[in-house]
Amino acid sequence: MQASSSVGYNVALSLVLACCAALLMGGCTSTTADLREKTRLRTDVTNVRGDMQVVSGRIDETELALKELREEVRGLRDSDAGSSTAFGKRLAEMDAKIAAVDAAREADKKEIIEYLSDRIAEIINKHAAQAASGGGSSRPVKTVGGSGPAGGQGEGHVVKENETLSGIARQYGVPVGAVVDANKLKNANSIVVGQKLIIPR
Repeated sequence: MQASSSVGYNVALSLVLACCAALLMGGCTSTTADLREKTRLRTDVTNVRGDMQVVSGRIDETELALKELREEVRGLRDSDAGSSTAFGKRLAEMDAKIAAVDAAREADKKEIIEYLSDRIAEIINKHAAQAASGGGSSRPVKTVGGSGPAGGQGEGHVVKENETLSGIARQYGVPVGAVVDANKLKNANSIVVGQKLIIPR
């Protein structure tokens, strides 16, 4: 059990670092905005590493406590306890402690997965938005018909059922980040059926 959670943690950490490294390595141009974005991404990676070390410490402490409790239970079972009632009571207490440690470990695993997922999505979305805007340079966007979220130039599109932002962007031949920026979306996954989007030219 101990080996599987350590392996799971190492795999998750490797995935985070690989994603961040890929984002850092992407692109061949080195404008000032690109350098700033890479610096921000490096800072994000460093922050994630620090957070992961804290979580790793919590996992190690939990696994050590669980190991000690299991050894104590084994010792109680193997020893010749004076009274079977006292032995039964002590054994029940130890089982309850083990269950509590197991529950805490499962909660930590869930927290780690949620944290990593959120951080990876945040870093990827930030990088995609930065890359789509050309490293900080933005062009004016206008809506067909005159008004829209961005108030610039482009085509209008009404979101239909089962459409995704990436599918819509691909349909118009524009980067997802450009659509995100043109519509000032906070999350590329937050579009809804009937929503009017501006597709920049």
